[in-house]
Amino acid sequence: MKDRTFFFAILLSCFGIAIQFVFGKAYALNQSIYVFVGILIYLGINRFVHARVLFSYIHIISIIGLITLASLLLFGTPIRGSRRWFSIFNRGFQPSIFFTPFFTLSLARIVNSGPIRSLKTFLLIFFLIMIPVLLVFKQPDLGTSLLIFITLSWMYLYSGVPTRYIMGALLLIIPIAFTAPFLLHNYQLNRIISFLNPHFDPYGINYNSLQALIAIGSGGFMGKGLLNASQSQLQFLPEAHTDFVFASFIETFGFIGGLLLLTVITAFMYSLLKDTQHNKNRTALIYAVGLCMFVFIQYAFNIGMNLRLFPVVGVPLPFISAGGTAIVTLFISLALLKKIKDI
Repeated sequence: MKDRTFFFAILLSCFGIAIQFVFGKAYALNQSIYVFVGILIYLGINRFVHARVLFSYIHIISIIGLITLASLLLFGTPIRGSRRWFSIFNRGFQPSIFFTPFFTLSLARIVNSGPIRSLKTFLLIFFLIMIPVLLVFKQPDLGTSLLIFITLSWMYLYSGVPTRYIMGALLLIIPIAFTAPFLLHNYQLNRIISFLNPHFDPYGINYNSLQALIAIGSGGFMGKGLLNASQSQLQFLPEAHTDFVFASFIETFGFIGGLLLLTVITAFMYSLLKDTQHNKNRTALIYAVGLCMFVFIQYAFNIGMNLRLFPVVGVPLPFISAGGTAIVTLFISLALLKKIKDI
């Protein structure tokens, strides 16, 4: 992987630090620390970790990740009725995001190590995919569980699964759709209803998304600047530094700033795709495809929900949203991609 992908990651991280200034110097400082740690880990993996050692232990790391996700349901810090984080030194650690790149690389190795066209293999892979998905769904965290499912499934489909198996799996969606109201929590159902009906409960479940549109519209062409983003700074826009950071960014830097951000995001994704094409190692190629989907889905979900194109889901905007686990994980993901090409 050429350094241009790493360069765009750092550039996006600088945008993330800049927008965190809207919420105070402490937010910007925390974001800077997370970015610095992520860069150090990226450089450390590439310099000191041997590719074959990493490759040989990837299944063990993934098993540790599954055990961690299971223990989270019992010992995780409860926040707003969900258990998604461990509290470590007064900092939140989100295992579901952190271990996803390791799950992805582990699955890439499994897919590349045996026959993929048999029904037995297809069912085994599907079972392995659903283990982390269901553990995260149980937290409950619908957004991240969908992120993991789409990432791992797309990577497996790319590897060459027979069409008949895909069609059979798609047919399962029909009964699942009918049972969804019984599987989802009330607030998750209300989010879907509010997405379909913008006028439903405007001061309740629809409040966040409506405030996001107001923030985006108020940014205008040039934005309000770091000190005048009223929707974000006066807390009219909930979760302005995390889930709705894109709306905060547009309010602060306007259409021009948003266009620049989307341009850099596009350049970053294009660079990742180019790296995917240049992978001669099949395991690295499959992992790169999964990583591209992992990042793309986060951008699509986050920006989409800020613009009311998607229902509200708890997915961060990569390199921009506040959150140490997500930022460090992205740099680890890029380091893994660069490292396994050496195998």
